[in-house]
Amino acid sequence: MNHKILFFMFILNLGFIYSSHSQNIWIQKASLPGPGRFDATAFVIGSKGYVCTGDTLNSGPSSLLNELWEWDSMSDTWSQKANFPGLPRRGSFSFALGNKGYVGGGSSGIQNFLDFWEYDVLSNSWTQKMSLTGPLQYRGLGFSIGNFGYTIFGNFTTDLYQYDPGNDDWNIVSIFPGSPRYMATSFVIGSSVYLGTGAWYKDIWEYNVVSSSWTQRADLPGNKRRIAVGFAIGQKGYVGTGFDTLGTGLYDFHEYDTTYNTWTSIANYPAGPIVYANGFAINNKGYVAMGVGFQPPGYNTLWEYSPTVGIKEIDNEIVKIFPNPFKEKLEVMNPLIKSSVYRFYLYNSNGKKELELFLTNEMQSINTAFLSAGIYIYKIIGEKSNIIQSGTLIKY
Repeated sequence: MNHKILFFMFILNLGFIYSSHSQNIWIQKASLPGPGRFDATAFVIGSKGYVCTGDTLNSGPSSLLNELWEWDSMSDTWSQKANFPGLPRRGSFSFALGNKGYVGGGSSGIQNFLDFWEYDVLSNSWTQKMSLTGPLQYRGLGFSIGNFGYTIFGNFTTDLYQYDPGNDDWNIVSIFPGSPRYMATSFVIGSSVYLGTGAWYKDIWEYNVVSSSWTQRADLPGNKRRIAVGFAIGQKGYVGTGFDTLGTGLYDFHEYDTTYNTWTSIANYPAGPIVYANGFAINNKGYVAMGVGFQPPGYNTLWEYSPTVGIKEIDNEIVKIFPNPFKEKLEVMNPLIKSSVYRFYLYNSNGKKELELFLTNEMQSINTAFLSAGIYIYKIIGEKSNIIQSGTLIKY
């Protein structure tokens, strides 16, 4: 048997393994046009994510930012908004309530802050609100549940502060029963926040705002860590990346099932070890934004995690894509093209987008001669940005 046939059989077998077992995927989205940054803060309003403040070079106040950038998940584009009016800073907390984003706390490296600001997306303007009381809120967590915002762990405090936008005031509503910490992470599911990790822990706790009760949950797998990222998709929580106790950067990711109180390791963050990044979720997708590797400058990247990209057998799909394996071109037969508009995306095994085009004909040829041999993942997106079909393709 010659080497080409052996290679072909290997690729087919690898493709079968991938299509049978891969249930999650990372895809790189548009990079932020401004300078890379880390230790920023982020919040979500509707289908848009916002990244605010941060540090570029870790060289003191001169490398700090007061910028606000908006990412539109529908068009995968960034636009700069009105600058944060407080002093440039890093390590702030944030959350969103309705059409308003809130940013507070943080540090310039020379001083820590207690000021707190509201951003109105409709008027693209900022308004100063009541400052926090108590310990300076540097690298605290921020999150919202219902009509209230919350922060905890700023400068090791175990007090849980609640912000009421109607009264513009802060109140302590509970005390965290675990050990004091900082650089922790969190995600929100329903009326509960799940928070934990931080220097130096891996425990996870649930706080339910309705019962005002704390419950310790299963520990995060892997190493103790700080500066991890977290987000929630549906009834699942996700935590990954950060530093361990030896100062080693991490890129593992884990999924938490609230029903069974269990963790499952999922696809690693694909760009390698990263710290001081931001995590958020929009429309059943998770995102990791910005951050830094072993040393500055910071990144301006954005990666999207899809937990439910089921890899299906192409022969059973409505849209036919052939041949598979392919070489110099692909043929796409789409009988639905008359009733809607579709886009075709092709990603390599590292999640990098290699092709993006509109499907305009019922039978359409796609030039693939420039692609390297390997396994590729395709997605067909409908006019409402929903995934119509996805699967694997192999080039030999």
